[in-house]
Amino acid sequence: SLSPPSHFMCPITKKIMGDPMLSKHGIHYERAAILGWLDDGHMYCPVSHKQLRPSNLISDKSLRMKIQAWVKKTNYAMPNGNSLSSSAHGAGTSAARVHGAANGIDDDVDADKR
Repeated sequence: SLSPPSHFMCPITKKIMGDPMLSKHGIHYERAAILGWLDDGHMYCPVSHKQLRPSNLISDKSLRMKIQAWVKKTNYAMPNGNSLSSSAHGAGTSAARVHGAANGIDDDVDADKR
């Protein structure tokens, strides 16, 4: 079976990301996975082991679009719980969005371009 490119994979879940976030250390994670990691009391990056806070994460819409294009092109079956549809930011991520807003996460990489 077809394997996704390694940079499409979350280092926490080991699955293709549906809603990638970029840390200040340059590492991508699935939104729910990294926010859950930090919510569990970890105050460091699980890969680099450097200090990490929710405010050090941004949504990476460019990578999400690249993953969406690859999934569509290859007909890759997304694992349960990961959605790349335009409704990916629906009910499933609303709690993460509220959490992110409460912790100062810049949820929109392109906010400064408006």
